[in-house]
Amino acid sequence: MMQYITKFYNRLRGKKEMNDFDNDVEMYPHLPQPYMDRGNKRLSLNDYQGAIEDFSMAAVLDPNYPMNYYNLGVAKFCLKDMRGSIDSFSQAINLKPQTAWFRFNRGLAKCSSGDIVGGVADLTKAIELNPKYVEAHILRGKAKGGFVKGCYNPLNDPELLSIFEGDLDSLNKEIDEIEKAKLRRMVNSN
Repeated sequence: MMQYITKFYNRLRGKKEMNDFDNDVEMYPHLPQPYMDRGNKRLSLNDYQGAIEDFSMAAVLDPNYPMNYYNLGVAKFCLKDMRGSIDSFSQAINLKPQTAWFRFNRGLAKCSSGDIVGGVADLTKAIELNPKYVEAHILRGKAKGGFVKGCYNPLNDPELLSIFEGDLDSLNKEIDEIEKAKLRRMVNSN
């Protein structure tokens, strides 16, 4: 999710000012795209409530486009509204069930809300849809390793976030830690 936010932040920073996005919405209030664009700009400026308003309007104007709900889920996640985030990601999944990153993000929100079992199920489905989804493998390994609400927040994990940026050394370190945790669980269960 952080990669998504960074991508849009970099794309929108300095290219257009907020009043340009406001003008687009004013000129085309019946089209969802200006609301999506302004919502992404607001997201890049950490105006999560404003982003929710814009993404919600885009969803009203085009209720069959899953990205409207996905973006809404991202903004709600940033406000730590996990229930709202999960609901929005679920709507995106209902429209396009074979999208691995919709499942990944709902799994992330579920894990962050304390629903580890539901989060692991979504992460497993994301991996089934895209077996090379490294972030899903890592987060699922951490979830299975027993992180609980309050003890582990994926958004505060610099090693996990570095994987989003392609740091292979950190990736290998995370995989090693997951394997060590599995081994410890097996030894402790015997």
